[in-house]
Amino acid sequence: MRVLNIMMARGRGGLENAALDTHEALTLAGCAVTTVLNASGEMRARFPQTADVINFHSPFAWDPTVGFRLKRCLKDRPFDVILAHGNRAARLAQSLRRQAPLILDCHTTNYSARNMIDDIDGAIVLTQHYRDVMLKAGMPENKMRLVPNAVRIGPEPQPLPRREPIIIGGLGRLVPNKGFDVLLEALSILKAERINFHCIIHGVDEQEIGRA
Repeated sequence: MRVLNIMMARGRGGLENAALDTHEALTLAGCAVTTVLNASGEMRARFPQTADVINFHSPFAWDPTVGFRLKRCLKDRPFDVILAHGNRAARLAQSLRRQAPLILDCHTTNYSARNMIDDIDGAIVLTQHYRDVMLKAGMPENKMRLVPNAVRIGPEPQPLPRREPIIIGGLGRLVPNKGFDVLLEALSILKAERINFHCIIHGVDEQEIGRA
């Protein structure tokens, strides 16, 4: 399968790294992957030098020439499916939708994926919460798949001495799609089994962000 993987964010956050994980995972699975990145972004240096990457200049959120320029860059690279990471990539990929199905990789409910349902052919969501949000917005269930974020597994670490109590940490925004309810449910199981632990949760809620 030939996959076009588009990510136009400029930083090195979760969305950006998910585009890299997607490129590497699909390549390992035998797919031919072309990734389009923002030429002003920071992620190109993290992709393998042998990766098929197009550095695309798109300085403005709205650019009447963007579709034509992207098609010109891709004229010798046929593809069977388009994966778009984030709002900007999804809007950019609209010009290519006639050539292949457009799948939106939904990383967070902060993005406007709920407003793009009629403009995409499918969606990948990372959490059950996001799946529920998209269903409520009208996304057909048969066009959506729940695929959690990839995890890079390195060499097996040397076992450390067990400490008492066990320290468990949770870090992230205190919103439903971050899954702290799952952590609390797991902690209740540990408590019922009389396992000695100490849990530290650190983060901010959306109200705090709004007041910042």
